[in-house]
Amino acid sequence: MSLEESLSEWVDDIAKRIPGFGGYYKKEKRRENDQRLRERIFHKLNDIQDILNEKGRIITKSGDLSPLDGIEQIRKRLEKLMDGIRYAEYGYSGFFDEKEISMDTLRSVYKVDLELLHWVKDFISCTDIDSELDDVNDYIENGLKLLKKRSEIIEGV
Repeated sequence: MSLEESLSEWVDDIAKRIPGFGGYYKKEKRRENDQRLRERIFHKLNDIQDILNEKGRIITKSGDLSPLDGIEQIRKRLEKLMDGIRYAEYGYSGFFDEKEISMDTLRSVYKVDLELLHWVKDFISCTDIDSELDDVNDYIENGLKLLKKRSEIIEGV
């Protein structure tokens, strides 16, 4: 048994014995999973950013620089989306938070997180160096809408 596994078992054992800590520990696990999912989505969006950068290099070599402004605008929107995903609020309330997030709210957040995961997989599979900029922009817009939906759920709007 590795050190990490034995520590995990030890913490699990403590969590069972201390009143209230078990729920907190589960929330911490949820937070870690939420963070991992958003990091995964963020890294997949890096692939799209690489495609846009390559598209810009190809355009630059062609000599016709007129499309570069459109690529740069889309790249900035993609960066905004990536930052929004990476630094989004967690879908849970902490141990000492004043505001308690209900299980229904948490389920709604997880549902949107799954939508984000499916969206980014579709985005990756449908985007390559020959993709139209308008199509890429539409995907980014849909991602921003999902991120806004997630934020509104957490804020209770």
